[in-house]
Amino acid sequence: MMSVLACAMLIVPFGLSEFTGSKISSTRNLNEGSSTCFARVGQTFTALMIKDFSSPYLKSSFMSMTGECFAQLNKSFESLYGASYAAAGKPLNKLNSDLFWFHEKTQKLMEMAQSGKIQLTVGSNILTKFSELETLNFQLQEKLNTKIESLNLWKNIWLGLAILGTLFITGLNLFVSRERQREKNFFKDLNDQAKDTLENFNDLEMSSIRTQRLMEKAFRKLQAPFCFELFNQVQTDLLESRSTHLSKMGRFEEKGEVVSAEKSQPENEVEEDVEKVEFNTKARAIIDRMSAKIFSEGIAIEESLEEEIFVKGNDEGLEQLLYNLFSFAVEKSSSSEGKRKINIRSKALGGISYCKVRIADLVLNSEEMEFFHSSDDSESANVNLKLLKELATDMEATLGAKNILNSNGNFSGAEIELVFKRLKPQQKKQSGLRTLMKGSKRDILKAMQSEA
Repeated sequence: MMSVLACAMLIVPFGLSEFTGSKISSTRNLNEGSSTCFARVGQTFTALMIKDFSSPYLKSSFMSMTGECFAQLNKSFESLYGASYAAAGKPLNKLNSDLFWFHEKTQKLMEMAQSGKIQLTVGSNILTKFSELETLNFQLQEKLNTKIESLNLWKNIWLGLAILGTLFITGLNLFVSRERQREKNFFKDLNDQAKDTLENFNDLEMSSIRTQRLMEKAFRKLQAPFCFELFNQVQTDLLESRSTHLSKMGRFEEKGEVVSAEKSQPENEVEEDVEKVEFNTKARAIIDRMSAKIFSEGIAIEESLEEEIFVKGNDEGLEQLLYNLFSFAVEKSSSSEGKRKINIRSKALGGISYCKVRIADLVLNSEEMEFFHSSDDSESANVNLKLLKELATDMEATLGAKNILNSNGNFSGAEIELVFKRLKPQQKKQSGLRTLMKGSKRDILKAMQSEA
């Protein structure tokens, strides 16, 4: 659309400038033709007044050619202007009609003067008629000259617009070229990040999160938000399906043979040395602690914190992180002009756990989105956001955000996501002793079946 407009801005003014120039040339030809035709009238009048009755200017053929000259002039004017320029057309028509009477009068006076019936003097009425013709021709040329000046002005205007159109196209080409280069750099950077993720694909869950963010950037750049929502939904369902499958496999192993103590004992000892904290209990405690402020701001809270989730970290660090996260959400929701509602949910997926805080009727601005997705801290970022990112880093958690689209393609809210490394709950050590049973094979079999 922009290219068509740019071409129009260049072609139309140039075309109109050329058309106007052609009209100026034709109008000048009319002006020169008027002078030429009327010069013949002056020659006939002069020959009559000096009584040069043998002059070729007084012959009927010469006067007939003068009439044809004005007729052709009138025809050219009609083809060029038609009835659109009556200011010049009126004196031209009057000149054509009066010229016929002037020639008739000239022939009659010449015949009477040759026979001695009259004497041609300065007071003759033929002089008055010639003066009228001269005045009409002067008016015609004056109007034509005025038209030429007007056309010259328009020609300069069209030419100026054509130059502006040229400059606009040049600027547009530079802008498009720069945008293409910027887009090329954007996708190159995105591709480099994808390559790095692929080369370091040692943790499915964390790689999945990085992939999700890369795809979000790509689809947002392509202005295809629903494609990202589809990808996000499919990826989430696949991860949940994998997590469910792994849980079932774990329960199957517990019912089957036990993994050898020599192999499993070092891994358990390593995980037991890592400091861990239960996420959902702490999150509920923070929500209860902030309930008075949330109620005073008229904000509705919905939570989905059902499972017991252990994450890497300590009580104090997790408490500060969640308090700052929920405080930021409350601050943003209270400033919203729409629905004041916050949804908090957590879930464990394989080796990770995440917490998503969705704020209704809120759109994070470009600076905030850049802060969430950039590794560098922006100087103009909110102080709470900077502190939030520092606390997340201390907990070895990743922080992200996105704006949510509804089915109509409009923004319906914003979502902030925290992703932790998931740890198994602390379990009691089982004794390596086995129960010995005595009796016949049939008695031992019945006892084992009853225990099962």
